Amino acid sequence: MTARIARDQIKLAFLIERRWAPYSKWLGRAFSELPVSSQLTPLLQAALNADDWRDRETNLCAASSVLANATNRLGLAESIDPSPRQFFDRDIRVLGAARVVETLARSVTDPEVSRLIDSLGGRLVGMHRLPGSLDQALDCVDVLTNRELRRKAGQTLGLPAGDAGRERG
Repeated sequence: MTARIARDQIKLAFLIERRWAPYSKWLGRAFSELPVSSQLTPLLQAALNADDWRDRETNLCAASSVLANATNRLGLAESIDPSPRQFFDRDIRVLGAARVVETLARSVTDPEVSRLIDSLGGRLVGMHRLPGSLDQALDCVDVLTNRELRRKAGQTLGLPAGDAGRERG
């Protein structure tokens, strides 16, 4: 699970840096070239090498805070507190990334984009529940590099054709 979370955080770093995340063969090399990687790499390595779940949690939370701060610096929406918080009543800490999604979604002013956001899964206790992009649900080079296969896979997953079929590169 730690490796999966680390990979998701690496992909978020690409979004924040406004760069396309290549498929897995080149992901690590391309990540190392991102400005934010100098802050994230030691945290993700420490999380992956940790023997204790609290150490993993601490480093993954710290990496999430780095990403939240980087998102705040983009100025796309109101800044959020990047501090980790308790996950409901459980004894674990998380960033609470839904806060980032909600803040970014609330900042959208284009009526068409707002309608699209509202149509992608609706609301969950006052928060947007968004499906993300095709490459968050699928990790197949053959599909991700083929426009027609992306379109079909996106439709199967309930993503709008425009997102699933967009050009990569």
